[in-house]
Amino acid sequence: MEILHNVTQIGDFYNGLKHPGRFEEMADAAGTHPTSYTKLEAGWLDIDAVPYHNGSKRTYTLHAVGLSQPPPGGRVAGIRVRAFGSDRYLIIEARLKGDRWDRGFSSPLGSLGIPSEGVIACEFAPESNPWPKEDPNGPWPPLELRTATALTVGQSFSYQAGRTSLHVKSATAGGFVIELDTDDVAVPFVLEMRAATAIAEIKAAGLLAHTTGASGSQAWVFKQSPRGGFRVTPGSTVTLQLKAGPIP
Repeated sequence: MEILHNVTQIGDFYNGLKHPGRFEEMADAAGTHPTSYTKLEAGWLDIDAVPYHNGSKRTYTLHAVGLSQPPPGGRVAGIRVRAFGSDRYLIIEARLKGDRWDRGFSSPLGSLGIPSEGVIACEFAPESNPWPKEDPNGPWPPLELRTATALTVGQSFSYQAGRTSLHVKSATAGGFVIELDTDDVAVPFVLEMRAATAIAEIKAAGLLAHTTGASGSQAWVFKQSPRGGFRVTPGSTVTLQLKAGPIP
């Protein structure tokens, strides 16, 4: 943990009431692998290896984060799912006892290693909208564990009152196949698009576009609300503030 502090400048995670424990080195100092969230923050994973889920129902093959990265073709190290109407998001990954660190070894603290193999889900909250702290004056805890333990084949998990459901379909070499299903949609990123193109993108996502400001063929999107990536109910309105003239 201390080496990671010095190398990455990432702080402690253990001050959260539901922190990830031994699924995250920065939460437990047990010598296990960090989560895909931490590896992204440290620059040890390419951002494309942990994409956002933007479909309604999709299947993904997760490559366990403790194995060599980047994931082989057609696989991902993790999946992020935006929380409904906030900056928080779920991050889903596979964990295997694939080496002595995640498998565990004897120490003065007892037998270490990750608690179980399977698929876990943690939820990220930014410092501007944080989780409760065990010590109010202690470090910001970015992650909370949402699955009590790793999900195995056939098990499911529901998030945000059923808006997102996760099902572990099967095991595969080096990971697991999961199915994600959401009953809401991600707002498209349309900043700096021409108004006509942006409105078409919004409508294609099943949302309504409301424009303010400039008009005409040269109008482009200066601001949008909600921001791109926010998850909203189908049919919600996205407000586009337009400016005229060339796009900077």
